[in-house]
Amino acid sequence: MNEKNFPDAQLFFGKVMKEHRRVRKNISMETLAENIGMDSNNLTRVERGEQFPKTVTLLKLIYELDIKLEEYLPELIELIKDEEKNKRKRSQ
Repeated sequence: MNEKNFPDAQLFFGKVMKEHRRVRKNISMETLAENIGMDSNNLTRVERGEQFPKTVTLLKLIYELDIKLEEYLPELIELIKDEEKNKRKRSQ
């Protein structure tokens, strides 16, 4: 799966991450980046919805921000499915 093909899902995850970081955890991007061992510039791109994090980083983010997957995973999966359907329609 090429994550760059799912901009809506990337934006959605970025919003979830931003909400948890700013409101629920009240930590800076720099602190979060340091806590998970990631460059803050790359982390900013994730939060803006410009890219998905790699799997290990995703798991670290979920843990560090206390994101409850059951709250967000169904919508994220639907976004990915919809974008995949749209790609198939365009290629036909």
